[in-house]
Amino acid sequence: MRRILFPLLRNELTKLFARPRSVMFLVFLAAFAVISGIIAEKTTSVMGAYGLAIRTLDIGRYFVLAFTVVLAAQTIADEFRDGTIKLLLIRPRSRGAIMLSKWGAVVTLLCMSLLLLLLASLAVGVLLLPRGTDGYTLWVVIRVYLYTLPNLLFYVGLSLLVGVLTASVPLSITLVVILNFMGSTFTRLASGYPWSQWLVFRHLDLRGHDPSLLVRGTVDDATVGWLPLTESAAIVVVYLIVCLAVTAYVFGRKEVK
Repeated sequence: MRRILFPLLRNELTKLFARPRSVMFLVFLAAFAVISGIIAEKTTSVMGAYGLAIRTLDIGRYFVLAFTVVLAAQTIADEFRDGTIKLLLIRPRSRGAIMLSKWGAVVTLLCMSLLLLLLASLAVGVLLLPRGTDGYTLWVVIRVYLYTLPNLLFYVGLSLLVGVLTASVPLSITLVVILNFMGSTFTRLASGYPWSQWLVFRHLDLRGHDPSLLVRGTVDDATVGWLPLTESAAIVVVYLIVCLAVTAYVFGRKEVK
């Protein structure tokens, strides 16, 4: 399996970075970190490098989500539209491996984007905000970034599923955006019912399980279930696996003209 998957993953990453938009997006994130640092320097005397990294993530993660969701939806839709999917299927490789490599390529870019956002904001913060007293530490920053991953990974997987089902990029993006913004609202309304514990939206923001107020930030307690962190993370993983399994099944059955 590894001999099949790694070449496919390398091929998908090559295709992603062969297009200028991926590199331009990474440049945009670096520029966003710089601009955020300049604004913080002009408007606050308390924020330090670690606080800047978290504030930058609070906004930057929406850019990362939007970009990777578009990529996940397009990675299948474009293959069918351009007819290049036939070139992939000619080779003796399973459709499941092809699908997994596409998801893995988008996830790799997602992780690279978060890492760049973290390093760029820390570097800018060290240069522009050396005397910050906001109380944040590097360990707090790392935990906040790690807690952000399940949310992004789930929505990328969901976008890939909708892209395979509909072959429509606009529909995939619209659905993911609606669920992202309405999921927490629905969870809050349903929080009084026991079955709401099994809704994935209640477990996508794992910061609410952290004992540190600096990590929790403004997380609404009504959207955090009473399950422990490990079980909440497990629920997200199960939902993600189901998304990928259904995606692989539908892709395997999809007729290629």
